[in-house]
Amino acid sequence: MVNNFRRYLDEINEKFNPDDYAFIRPDKGRNIGAMRIQEFLNIKNKINFEKDRDLHGHTTFKELTTEQIDNIRGKNLLLYDDEGATFGTMAGVI
Repeated sequence: MVNNFRRYLDEINEKFNPDDYAFIRPDKGRNIGAMRIQEFLNIKNKINFEKDRDLHGHTTFKELTTEQIDNIRGKNLLLYDDEGATFGTMAGVI
């Protein structure tokens, strides 16, 4: 996946600058894949979206802090989720 991303940037002739990006993780759990991608791309800015699930499986996302918003403002955002069964988490992050 990461190699495809880098190849895509090469195809459109865009230089990859990690400082222009922020890495978005939809939760703190099971993020080893996200951490490896982020490290490989050398992206320093990251946001872990916090969420709560009720007994019925409904998800509520917590509001971002002012600091988090400032860290991603004007950045290209890369979103990562380790599972995409319904993409509900990803929709909530977006």
